Amino acid sequence: MKIIKVDSVNPDIKVLREAAEMIMNGFLVAYPTDTLYGLATNPFSEEAVRRLFSAKRRKPEKGLPILVEDVKVLNRIAYVNEIAVKLVEKFWPGALTIILDKKEIIPDIVTGGDSVAVRMPASKITLKLAGLCGGFLIGTSANISGSTNQPNRVEVVVEELGGNVDLILDGGVTGGLPSTIIDVREGGIKIIREGAIPASSLSL
Repeated sequence: MKIIKVDSVNPDIKVLREAAEMIMNGFLVAYPTDTLYGLATNPFSEEAVRRLFSAKRRKPEKGLPILVEDVKVLNRIAYVNEIAVKLVEKFWPGALTIILDKKEIIPDIVTGGDSVAVRMPASKITLKLAGLCGGFLIGTSANISGSTNQPNRVEVVVEELGGNVDLILDGGVTGGLPSTIIDVREGGIKIIREGAIPASSLSL
């Protein structure tokens, strides 16, 4: 396991390119976001995705969220309805994860079905890394599935995942709260998990 420090304001592009290359080659890379540390690998490699599930002890049928570089990328991977557009305009970049119907570009092994959970984070490191990986990253938290030990710093990532991670980008302490997750596929707002954004602020 390799740990490299990165500046959250002005990240070294060479370091991010190294991380992106590892991700696309199927290695597991932990990286800081505006909420918690995420864990990524190549979403188009079934072997790599299965290794990520194994590292997190996560059931394969539970889909993995996707972090997007921008709204253009969002439209490549999901069907965006009117309510999603309004929420994106109000809360992105930020700590709101939106569940939408997915497009076929995202393999079923990643999403666990015909929907995809997507978010555009407010983190320069994450957005630049996503851009270097084709516009999006697997955005699952860098800890054991179901753990209450929230990975808001490198020490927690190491404690949770240990040698299962090939590279950790150390961006210091993150926001510490997971994103709020909502499902808008039926045209309304269904709260799946209340996190960094309170439910009371989600009215449009």
